[in-house]
Amino acid sequence: MQATSATWRALAAAGTARLETVAVIDGTEYVAISAPAINRALTQDGLSVGNAVSASCQFSVLTDDSIPRAAKVVIRMRLSDGEKVSEWLPAGTFFVSHREKDAVTGLTALECYDAMLKANAAYSREGAWPRSMAEVAAEIAEALGVGLDPRTRLQKGDDFMVSLPEAGMTMREVLCGIASAQGGNWVVTQQNKLRLLTLGSTEDEAEALAVLGGVSAGAEQTITGLRVTGIGEERLIGTDGGLVLEIASPYATDGGLEWLSGRLIGSTYQPYALRAAIYDPAVELGDRVRSKDDVMSALYCENAMLGLAFRGDISAPEPGELADEYPYIGASDRLKQLYAQVQTLEATKADEADVAAAEDRANAAAQAYAAAAEESAKTAAQAYADNAEESAKTAARSYADAAKASANAVTRALDAALTQQEVFNRLTNDGETQGLYLKDGKLYINGSYIDAGTLDADLIRAGTIADESGENYWILDGDNSEFVTRKGVIGDFILEDGALQYGSLEVGGQGSYIGKAGVIYNVTLNTGSTSKVQIFAQGLDFYWNGALKTRLFQGAGGINLRCYDDSGAQTTPFQAYNADGIQGVYLRYDTRCTERLYVSKATTMYGGGTVIGDFSVSGTKSRRVSTSQYSDRLLYCYETPSPLFGDVGDGVIGEDGKCYVWLDAVFAGTISTSRYQVFLQRYGAGECHIAERRPACFVVAGTPGLAFGWELKAKQRDFDQRRLDGAEPPYTPTGTDYGALASQHITDLQKGRIEAA
Repeated sequence: MQATSATWRALAAAGTARLETVAVIDGTEYVAISAPAINRALTQDGLSVGNAVSASCQFSVLTDDSIPRAAKVVIRMRLSDGEKVSEWLPAGTFFVSHREKDAVTGLTALECYDAMLKANAAYSREGAWPRSMAEVAAEIAEALGVGLDPRTRLQKGDDFMVSLPEAGMTMREVLCGIASAQGGNWVVTQQNKLRLLTLGSTEDEAEALAVLGGVSAGAEQTITGLRVTGIGEERLIGTDGGLVLEIASPYATDGGLEWLSGRLIGSTYQPYALRAAIYDPAVELGDRVRSKDDVMSALYCENAMLGLAFRGDISAPEPGELADEYPYIGASDRLKQLYAQVQTLEATKADEADVAAAEDRANAAAQAYAAAAEESAKTAAQAYADNAEESAKTAARSYADAAKASANAVTRALDAALTQQEVFNRLTNDGETQGLYLKDGKLYINGSYIDAGTLDADLIRAGTIADESGENYWILDGDNSEFVTRKGVIGDFILEDGALQYGSLEVGGQGSYIGKAGVIYNVTLNTGSTSKVQIFAQGLDFYWNGALKTRLFQGAGGINLRCYDDSGAQTTPFQAYNADGIQGVYLRYDTRCTERLYVSKATTMYGGGTVIGDFSVSGTKSRRVSTSQYSDRLLYCYETPSPLFGDVGDGVIGEDGKCYVWLDAVFAGTISTSRYQVFLQRYGAGECHIAERRPACFVVAGTPGLAFGWELKAKQRDFDQRRLDGAEPPYTPTGTDYGALASQHITDLQKGRIEAA
C-alpha cells in the first residue's frame, strides 16, 4: 500500500469520493484525458514464482501536440468529495508503445507499458562471475532506469549467487531466475521502483468496501510440495498431496532449496475474484485483500479503470488459470534483436551448442511474440470499433436533437400565426361536435361533454346555466342571481319533486335543528365560545370551537366515551360493558391521541405496552425479577446523559497480533458508527489495546493468543446530539372543562332555568 495522508485515507474509507487523474507526457501535464485503464499482474501462469510481468496503461488524450516516440508517461491520481481534496499519488510510470489518432474526434489513443518492458534487452556478460543476486538486481534496476524498492529483501550467501548467464539471455530471464530462487515475483511499482514480492510476505492490507459485480472465492489451499526444474533434473521436494508449486530455477542450490521449501511448504493460498470492486486506489500488488468474511488473500491481478467512480477487478487466480498477459515488445523488433544476438555469438566464436540453443530460443520467442502481437491487434481493433460505434451514437443523438428543435420552432411559428377563431375551430373539428365552440361571437358549452372539473366563476359574467329539462337552472344576473332545482342533492339535502326528503331543518330562531343526524343544539358558553350538542339515536356528540371533541354512544360492547384531539385522532378513555357475566366500568387509554394523558393514581397494565415517542419519569425506573430464594426484587436502570446502546463479546488475538471484531450489522444500524467507545478486559497474561475503530469493525492488537472481553457503547443513531435535555415541570390540570359546561347548559335549558339565546 502506498503511503497516504489522513485526508486520503478518510476519503478512500468513505467509498464515495471521486478519483481525478492527470497524465504527464514528456514533462507536459494533460487534464483532458479519458479514464486510464491500468492492468497489473504478479504472475503469468496462476500461482507461481519466477515472474517479471510488465504493467500496461491505455487512455486517450485530446491534444494537437506532437507526442515523441516512446515518450515517458506518468499517471497521477487524487481523491475529492467536492469540498476536500487529497494529495496527488503516482498511479504508475509508463512508456508509449502504440498510438492511433481518430480523424473525427481528434483523440489520440495511447497504449503504454512500464519499465519492465526494457528488461527484454540482452544482459551483459562482462565482469567477474558468479555475483550475488542483490548485486545483479541492482545492476538491472539501474539499466531499466528505475530504483530498487527499499522493501525488496534478497537472501545472501553462497546459496544465492548468479552464475555466468548463457549467451543471449535477457535481463528479464535473469530476473526471473533470481525470483525463482527467492520464492517471489518482480514488479515495477507505482513509484517506478523495481520490487521483489516474495510469496506470502504481505505487509499491507486493503479492504474491499463494496463489490458490485460479484464475489467468487475458492477454497483455501495448502502448498505441500515444490516441483523444481532447470537444475539438470526434475525434483519433487515435499509431497504432491496438496498444491504443488512449480519452480524453474537455474540458480538453485541444495541449501537454497532447503531454505525455499521451509518458507513455502505449509503456507496457504486462497484463489478469488472480485468484479467491479470499490477499494482504496492506493493499493499495490501483493497487499492482502479483505472482503468481509469471504476473502483474505494477496492481490495477484488488478484490472482498474481510473474513472471518477473508481472500479477494479482484482483477483488471485486458481493454480493453472492464466492471468492477463502483456506483449513485451513487437514481434519484428524481437526477431531483429535475437538475430543480432546470434550474430554476436558467431562473432565471438561461441560453440555450436550455444548457437543452437540461442536459435531455438529465438524461434520459440518469435512465435510467442507474434501470437501476442496478433492478440493485441485484435484487442485494439475491437476497442476502436467500440469507440466508433459510440461516436456514431453521439452524432445521431445530436442530429436528432437538432431536428427536434427545428420542428418545435416551426410549430411555435404556426401557433403564433393562428387567430382565436382558428384555434377554436381546430379544437372543435370546425363545428359543434366537441363540446366547446364559437358561434356568432359567443362561446357555447355543450354540457353532455362535461365529465368533471371546475368552472372559474370569475370568467362567467352573466347568463343562465340550465339542464335539458329546464327544471334545474342557475341565473347569473349580478346581484339578483337565483338557483332553482326540483330534484337533486345540495349538501345533505335531498330534493325529490320539489320537496325536502332528507337533510336538516332549522326550528325557529333558537339555533336548534332537526335532521337525519338527530337533534342539534347550538350553545354559546359564558366564555363566548360557540359549542354544539348533537343528540342522535346511539348517543351524544359534544362540539366546541367547531370541532368534535367528545362522543358518548352505545357500542357493541357497552357504553363508550370517545375523545378527539385537534388533529382528529381519537381515544376511548371510558367504557362500561358486560364481559363474561361481570359488569363493570373500565378506563381505557389509546396513545394515538396526540393530546396529553394524565393519570394521578397508580396504574397497572397487563399485556405490555408501546410508547411511540420519548418516555420519561421523575422517579426511578426498574424491572421486577423473580429470584429462587429471595422472592421478587427490583433491579434499577443505569442512566446516562445521552441515549446510549451497548454490546458485549469476547475474542482471541491472532498470530499476527491482531483481532478484527465486526459489529453486528443489525446492531450497527441502530447506532452512530462514526464514533463509539470500546472497553477491554484481559483474560490472561499479556497486553492488548484498541488499534483502530472503523464504521464496520474495530481492531484489537496485542499479545498473540491472548483472550479478552470487550464492551462497546455508542450513541443512538439520529439522537447523537441529545445530551442532558431540559425536562418539563410536572403537570397540574388547569383551565375550563368545556364538556362539563356544555352538559350543564343543556340541563338548565331543558329544565327552564335559563332562556335559549
